[in-house]
Amino acid sequence: MKSLFETLEMSNIQDEIKRYCASTLGKNKVDSFAMFDDEEDLKEALDKVNEAMRIINIQGRLPLGGLYDISMILEKANRDGVLYGDELLRVATHYQCIKNVKNYIENSEMRLTHLPKSHTII
Repeated sequence: MKSLFETLEMSNIQDEIKRYCASTLGKNKVDSFAMFDDEEDLKEALDKVNEAMRIINIQGRLPLGGLYDISMILEKANRDGVLYGDELLRVATHYQCIKNVKNYIENSEMRLTHLPKSHTII
């Protein structure tokens, strides 16, 4: 008997969503999607998505230029502490992307209830 995940062809839906992901981090997150067990958790997630879509419709796309998966670089830094110039540049560019997204949200004139306007991401 097929699982609900298979019946709904969630792997096909995940593949379609991954086409719109800006980073490997996002694609990996999509691969970890699971069904909601709790209706309140589902409602909260949908509220966040709706709010994100509203802010994008009003302000335009998120400024994701320079978004990299720097997890391997950070692991390397934690392991032996030596990073090369290109690795440092990727970290700096990623950091700037995070600042740009933070400013995008903080400078919004929308009343945000689900996306934090003031969140410590830097």
